[in-house]
Amino acid sequence: MPKSRRLRAVVGVLSTLALPFFSGCASQHDPNTLMDSYYTGSVSAREYGYVRPALDVVIRERGRIVGRGVASGDLWQRVRAGMRLDLQANERVDALFERLRRDPWAVERLTERASPYLPLIVTEIERRGLPMELAILPYVESRYDPWATSPKAAAGMWQFIPTTAREMGLRLDETLDERRDVTASTRAALDYLEQLHRRFDGDWELALAAYNCGPKCISTAIENNRRQGKPTDFWSLDLPDETRQYVPRILATSRLVAEAQRTGRLSTDRLGRTAAQSSPSGAHLAETQTQSGGVFLDDHSS
Repeated sequence: MPKSRRLRAVVGVLSTLALPFFSGCASQHDPNTLMDSYYTGSVSAREYGYVRPALDVVIRERGRIVGRGVASGDLWQRVRAGMRLDLQANERVDALFERLRRDPWAVERLTERASPYLPLIVTEIERRGLPMELAILPYVESRYDPWATSPKAAAGMWQFIPTTAREMGLRLDETLDERRDVTASTRAALDYLEQLHRRFDGDWELALAAYNCGPKCISTAIENNRRQGKPTDFWSLDLPDETRQYVPRILATSRLVAEAQRTGRLSTDRLGRTAAQSSPSGAHLAETQTQSGGVFLDDHSS
């Protein structure tokens, strides 16, 4: 074989062998190909570069893409379509809903706060087959703020207290607080909500109430009502004032989302216009103080 042909053949072989290497390097450093391995239940913030904006996240299971942080179709339509909790007339829910409805900026605030993180939250809720009202919970807790810290030491978007965070597999030490990791805390919060849902026999209103005041608080209230021959549903329990308002706030805000999406006040086009916020890396965190429990209706709610 002539030297020129042998040289071309060698170059061709080397190019073929090198292609996977360079392709791998390219994908490894491409921020849009960030992905997790098969989901095992507890995700370290370090896997996501602490913290990748939700818009960059690709969720894979067993090598198959099951969701992306980028909205596909109308994200708010997916939220509305996935709502499953009973929204029948209730005085507490109705009063809060009317208050929200009269606020001309309520939908705008919700959209801006949700923008960086809602795609990831919705994808994870859909993956688990849970009611989409749970996507509203971190708005009521913290207005979707990974920096939020309450006077009771609850932190992050989902407002975990340290003991519950550790029980759910989140890392808290002098160098890292995974309560502020959007991906890890979202999965831990949904794990916890699923546990509470099972504990209270499939009653989501009781599960949400337990997320606020703790499962022991709800179990005690149920037992007290049972001894007195009273109903044991959420609306009949003697609970702390904050918890009595907590579940109605979630339901009223969910109703607002459903109505706003149906009437065109919410659309996917409005997502992503807000610059994606990133959480801090490490334990030296600038804290934004919120009211205990993080319950919000508007900027001046009491």
